[in-house]
Amino acid sequence: MDMYGVVYSLCYSPCGKLLAAGDNFGRIFIFQYVDALANYICIFFCIGVVHSGPIYALTSTSTYLVCGILDRIVGYKWSEILDKENILYCGCGDGRIYGYDLKSGHNKCSMVGHEDSIHSIVLDPQSKACISSSEDGSVRFWDNRKPSQIAIIEPYKHQQLSHHGGGKWISAMATDTDGNWMACGGATGLSIWHLQSRTLTSSCNDITACVRDVVFYDGNFITVGDNHHVTHTTINGEVTATIPTSSSPNFAIQINENLNSKPVLCTAGNSIMIDIFINFFYKTTSFQCTCSY
Repeated sequence: MDMYGVVYSLCYSPCGKLLAAGDNFGRIFIFQYVDALANYICIFFCIGVVHSGPIYALTSTSTYLVCGILDRIVGYKWSEILDKENILYCGCGDGRIYGYDLKSGHNKCSMVGHEDSIHSIVLDPQSKACISSSEDGSVRFWDNRKPSQIAIIEPYKHQQLSHHGGGKWISAMATDTDGNWMACGGATGLSIWHLQSRTLTSSCNDITACVRDVVFYDGNFITVGDNHHVTHTTINGEVTATIPTSSSPNFAIQINENLNSKPVLCTAGNSIMIDIFINFFYKTTSFQCTCSY
């Protein structure tokens, strides 16, 4: 089974010492990766086949590891319980965003507007409003309080972003820490927008592959997608580095900034390998999602 493994999702624990990975067989792997990096011994355990289908999304609150699969959302408590959480916003295959109270599990709100499955949700760093992207090619901005849609952008309608073909979907978004810039990645490659005015500022034409995931770090948007590279791009759309990865395509990228030491970047995709980058410009090591049972 491990020979056909695909890792779709990654997530760090609140303490920053554990790395969770979800694969196509419904397994969740938990790596004690801080100890692994220090001792060069990969320490992990597998929760097991916890779902009948792939685990496409993982995210973390201070209390729960939240897993998104085909027909449900499941939460697992982390061993260390930290602060109380409020609302978890979930983008679903029916094109709706649902807000759940994590303490009671009750649905508190829903946001309607997308015409197809939702791929990504981020929060505006300034207003904390939801921003969602979808298979329908749109990025929508929401007022969480009402809830209602307040704005929409459609990257695929911009001529300079339509050169990739293969659809119009937007699979990933990220904002800078100050809430000035937003990157959108998908079938139209990578585009960078001024967040408050919602205007296109850069089209990254050097990225010729579809983008699957994007994060922001130290003035750069870092992406993975339908190739075997991690790509660093400035806010101006200039590619400054491409670093080889074990997988192609790559589906997920995460940066852990919760440690006292240097931040750590990890990527995963169409293989059982999870690549670890302590220096973001070369691969330090790789973990394997394999089981002996």
